[in-house]
Amino acid sequence: MALFRLSSFSWIALLVLLYEIEEQIQFPSTIRLLENSVCQRHYASIPGFSGVIPVDESLCKIGTIQHHLASVRGWYSVSSTLPMLVLGPSYGRLADGVGRRPILGIVTIGMILGLAWIYTVCACWASFPTEWVWLIVLPRLIGGGPFMAITLHATMAADLCNDDTRSQTLYRLFCFKLAVELALPQLASILLQHSLWLPYMLCGLALLATLPIIKALPETLSRTAEPVDWKRIGKPLDLAVFHRYKDLVASSKGVWLGLIVTFIVQMRYNVVQILPPYVSVRFGWSISETAKLLSIIPGVSLVIYLVLPHLTDALHARHFSIAWVNLRVLCLSCLALLVGVAIISILPGIVWLMVGIIIFSAGFNVRAPMLAVLAFYIDTGKDTAQLYTFMSVTEALAHVVGSPVLEAIWGAAVELGPPWLILQYLVVDVSS
Repeated sequence: MALFRLSSFSWIALLVLLYEIEEQIQFPSTIRLLENSVCQRHYASIPGFSGVIPVDESLCKIGTIQHHLASVRGWYSVSSTLPMLVLGPSYGRLADGVGRRPILGIVTIGMILGLAWIYTVCACWASFPTEWVWLIVLPRLIGGGPFMAITLHATMAADLCNDDTRSQTLYRLFCFKLAVELALPQLASILLQHSLWLPYMLCGLALLATLPIIKALPETLSRTAEPVDWKRIGKPLDLAVFHRYKDLVASSKGVWLGLIVTFIVQMRYNVVQILPPYVSVRFGWSISETAKLLSIIPGVSLVIYLVLPHLTDALHARHFSIAWVNLRVLCLSCLALLVGVAIISILPGIVWLMVGIIIFSAGFNVRAPMLAVLAFYIDTGKDTAQLYTFMSVTEALAHVVGSPVLEAIWGAAVELGPPWLILQYLVVDVSS
């Protein structure tokens, strides 16, 4: 049994590695692709423009372009997240019924198609309006997108353990995830300096490599002895699922309080998507240079994750419950998010920006303890994927609500001038 667990965890870790390659390289690359598309179309539409098309990135930082770009990015975030919000609960129910592997395979196919669509629209900017990236909603209907992939990774890891070992297992998984995230922004920065297509090619290859691994991975859902019913995959919309989630949330005060905290925390996470364009405009950095800043977040989080399991063991040995420890970690993480955003928004200069990002990064340790805490309130043999999926749906809802609002504020701030560039951070601090 121990060998099976070790082998299964290794498979899951390898999947996490490949998905993180895609997500961490894709994030700054998509920001640059969208900026390039909006920028080239802007200058190409100016009658008698004497410059050379395509124009250099330095010419893309003007208010008009950044305002348009903010609108495109905001609604792109909504379109890419909406499928998880609508279909996530149904896919979670399917994962608890037919198994984790087939659903993860479907998610991967949808993500590959989505990558292809984004690159096609942005690369062919002369033929397609940049707003066509909003149609990302269509391929993301296949599986629900990255939120669903992250959920299934955590669910599969949780399948391998009991209540006493679950938090430790999740910490191990997230430590590995953060270690990968620490290096990938540096790689993305290097790739973007050479090409706009090279990062996306690597992302596509990483996702394709996950498919044979998913096929070889042992099913972690212990009670799936019957063959997978593929007909159920074709019927993701089932109103009974939503009634099931209503009962799941109503079953415990701890569940719905945890989901409320998840929503508030995710609203603060939304400021990360503004960070690269904010630094690029305010300090004159290229998008490839700002990608390096993203390494700070997993770096700080990794240090905390490496310490937390030992701290948890020490406190548990002194008769503090695991749930009590995880709740305290949640409280401190939320406080770090609030203080970090406040420093970024109030104190000027690149040094204070770094300090704010470091403190803000300490608040990124919410997910693993939250997953562990929520598992105490449910039947882990029956409802794990559904509850973890509902947590991801809550995060998606916060993203859908917060992303276009913050992008709209950022777009207005760029047009108002340098003194207003911190406006979106002030709004986040005041509202949360």
